[in-house]
Amino acid sequence: DRIFSTEEAMSPDQHKIVVAFRLMNQMLFFDRKKLTSKWLTTSTELPLPHTTDGQHYSGVCCTDKTVLAFRAFPLHPDGRKRERNISVFDWNGKFKYLLNIEHPLKAPFFDAEKGFLYATDDEDRIRKYAVGEIIYLLIIIKTGFMKIFYLLFLVFLFMSCAERGNEEKKVMILGVTPEQIVELKGEELPIQELIPTSICRLDSFLVILNMEEEKIVRVYQADTYRFLGAFLEKGRGDDEVISCQEIWAAPWKGKMRLWLKAPQNFIGVVDLESSLTAGKPCWEKQYKFMDRGMADFLYRPVFVLNDSVFWISRAERPYDIIPNQNIRKNADGSIRILSMQG
Repeated sequence: DRIFSTEEAMSPDQHKIVVAFRLMNQMLFFDRKKLTSKWLTTSTELPLPHTTDGQHYSGVCCTDKTVLAFRAFPLHPDGRKRERNISVFDWNGKFKYLLNIEHPLKAPFFDAEKGFLYATDDEDRIRKYAVGEIIYLLIIIKTGFMKIFYLLFLVFLFMSCAERGNEEKKVMILGVTPEQIVELKGEELPIQELIPTSICRLDSFLVILNMEEEKIVRVYQADTYRFLGAFLEKGRGDDEVISCQEIWAAPWKGKMRLWLKAPQNFIGVVDLESSLTAGKPCWEKQYKFMDRGMADFLYRPVFVLNDSVFWISRAERPYDIIPNQNIRKNADGSIRILSMQG
């Protein structure tokens, strides 16, 4: 079932979605406004178990301009560790930067406003990287050198684009060589959490989800990392959840609020500061999905479009996918999965 599992992210402007496969070197860029999609792939092989030996994506996050895909390489047969990195693409699929990192990362959160990347490593330590600053500097440096060439090339580019028309490739080969390679150094934050599974920043608060604690939503001051308090217990009561899969910050009725995805209960919105003061969640809203089929899909990524509309990934159930029967490989290398209805 894990062969087809994915990591997904939506751009802050809510126009674009990236889907990265955990066990295949393939990504899908989807523009929900233009209703266009683009596959990025390095192989035309079917995603069968014997073809998944190699690199895979352990996480993905994005801005309105770039996609950050986290690569977690498995061990060599002799036990030696392979390098880890973050591949940075633009939304046209160009391989812009390769950021080499010392530790494999998961559960990434990119604070686009501050330019900081937060993630947990293989030992569940929370790390912080100044990714926005690096990418910005690289763009400035490159722009400085290329400015004159860009001005001279502008007329030719315009004429070339006019000749090509509006046709866009839907399948691209993932670039092997990035435009820039950077050694990315981060810092280990002085935060002791046993198994943090989700991270986000809301205003001056750094919020961490830890299902191992009695109160699972843990709040820190984002600059000093001082522990401020916690709320939300596990259970079956009105103010409790059976489990919580993810937390994130998003607007609700014009104000930024903390959102929680508890697949067996609801998608909830809380006032963070009021919840800290009370020591329990102060719910603004709980969105419950009574239909069992819809509730099952809450285990997949959920994106908030506005106060009452969600974008929920609804892929085929893993047990409906049979590699030798309802999977087809297209001539362009993309994969087509036939549903039970054909």
